[in-house]
Amino acid sequence: MSEARDIVDLGCGNGVVGLKSAAQHPNATVHFVDESFMAVGDQIAKRLFRQAHTVLRPGSELWVIGNRHLGYHVTLKRLFGNADVVACNAKFVILRVVRRSK
Repeated sequence: MSEARDIVDLGCGNGVVGLKSAAQHPNATVHFVDESFMAVGDQIAKRLFRQAHTVLRPGSELWVIGNRHLGYHVTLKRLFGNADVVACNAKFVILRVVRRSK
């Protein structure tokens, strides 16, 4: 991952991903966001993806960790025009998308 200025951990839960990112990028500002403990289900995730697409600057990256069976890559490709698999196992997938120019 390039040197990040801002990191947003959407649907952060206990914040473990954001904390790890903060440790790896000490000069970045990390924002932790979660709607509630009830924030489960793909409709909320899709809404978060749409909102991220709206606010990210061109060239910014969105990294998504999700359950593999939810097929988030399809939604992300439709919104951002790209979605690269960074890592995966039988249960989870890590996806990276880049916000293209507006």
